Amino acid sequence: MQIPNKSQFKIDEVSSITGVKSYVLRFWESEFEQINPIMSSTGHKLYDHSDVEVVALIKKLLFEDKMNIEEAKKELDDLQRVVSSIEPKPKQSSEKDNEDKVEDTAISLTAENNSRHKHELSDSEVQKIILAKAKINSILSLITDLKQLHN
Repeated sequence: MQIPNKSQFKIDEVSSITGVKSYVLRFWESEFEQINPIMSSTGHKLYDHSDVEVVALIKKLLFEDKMNIEEAKKELDDLQRVVSSIEPKPKQSSEKDNEDKVEDTAISLTAENNSRHKHELSDSEVQKIILAKAKINSILSLITDLKQLHN
């Protein structure tokens, strides 16, 4: 999917770019707070680049990753939390830098968990952390790809 280099898109354009029908976009607006179109003076909804990116991510979570809406909402909230915790760099950070940040965060969370609860992680807990890291890396990779399309 390639997003044209425009600042705003009408609902039909977003539908065409993402392959998501207009009525589905309107429904997702009511379900996902991350989609924030504005109303033009003529009464049309206008979406910006970040809205189109979020729509593409929601589509991936729902259709490719087979999540339900509640799981996708949680995933987006978690992603938003991770992205906001990564400090902005002067220049565009590389995917490797982002992966290192995620790994450092996972290690510190594991250490914090161990010190709080004074027990080792079970195999299932370790597997969950590994899966979460892989999912976050996948999402960060998508974000990097989308940022490169903007430039």
